[in-house]
Amino acid sequence: MANGSLTNMELYYVDCDKEEREQREMEMEERRKFVEGMMRYPEIGIAVYIDDKIPRDQSDWDKLTVIREDNQFYMADFVADQENGKLKEVR
Repeated sequence: MANGSLTNMELYYVDCDKEEREQREMEMEERRKFVEGMMRYPEIGIAVYIDDKIPRDQSDWDKLTVIREDNQFYMADFVADQENGKLKEVR
């Protein structure tokens, strides 16, 4: 199969041995759990903004776990309510 027809997940595993594949699978599971946790915030009344917008679909949420080639990653700002100090939103 040519690389142009592989999914993103399949491309993530191209040219890696069993140990590296297992490590990558663990990383992907950790990322999945993190995103699922972040997706629960709006359910309890805490707004989440990604790139200054409320996430609309899974691709928006997935931006939270992207690590760029320069090893930079998304760093959230946790904003507290001024009146009670409780978490109000994540930006």
